[in-house]
Amino acid sequence: MKTPSLVIACATLLAATQVQAIDAEYRSLLERSGCTQVTETQGCDIHKTKAENAKAGFGSAAHSSAAAQQVSPVQFPHGQDHATVNGAVRGDEYHDYVLRARAGQTLSAHLTVEGSNGDGTVYFNVLPPGSEGEAIFNSSTSPDGRGRVELPESGDYRLRVYLMDNDRDANKTVGYHEPLAKLSGRRRQ
Repeated sequence: MKTPSLVIACATLLAATQVQAIDAEYRSLLERSGCTQVTETQGCDIHKTKAENAKAGFGSAAHSSAAAQQVSPVQFPHGQDHATVNGAVRGDEYHDYVLRARAGQTLSAHLTVEGSNGDGTVYFNVLPPGSEGEAIFNSSTSPDGRGRVELPESGDYRLRVYLMDNDRDANKTVGYHEPLAKLSGRRRQ
C-alpha cells in the first residue's frame, strides 16, 4: 500500500515542478551578448556586448555586414505576380534579393539546390524594410524549407540566401533556383 502512495507523491511533485532548459541569468547573458547556446561553443563570448561579438563574427549584426554581400532587385515580368531567381553562394557569402511589396500581401518562396560541391543545403530569410539582419521568416526553422509570410508593412523586403554548417564552414559553393514572390493580396507597388 505504501508503493502506490509513493508513486502518486512523486508524480504530483514532478507535475508541480517547473522545468526550464536554461536559467534566467544565463538567458539574460545570451540576449545581451547576441550569442546562442551553439555560437557560445564556437567562441561567442556571453560576457561581451552584441556589438563586440558582431566584430568577432558572431550574431545577426555580423552576418548583415559581411563584405561578400550581393544585392539584386527582383524583377516581376509585366502582369505577373511571381518571379524566379537563380544564383550560387559560397562559404560566408550571402545574396539579398530586394522586392517592393505592400502591407497585407503574402510572399511565398522555396529554394531548390542546383549543384553543390558540398552537402548542398541552402537557406533563406525574409527581412522586413529597415532590418539590420532580423528576419520575419527563417527557412532553417521550416520543416520543408518553404516560406509563406504575410507582410506586415509596405516597403523593400529582402530575401537573404545563405549557407550554414558544413557548407559555410568548409567554404563550399551551392547553386540554387528559387521561385519566389508570389505576392497575393493587395497589388505590389
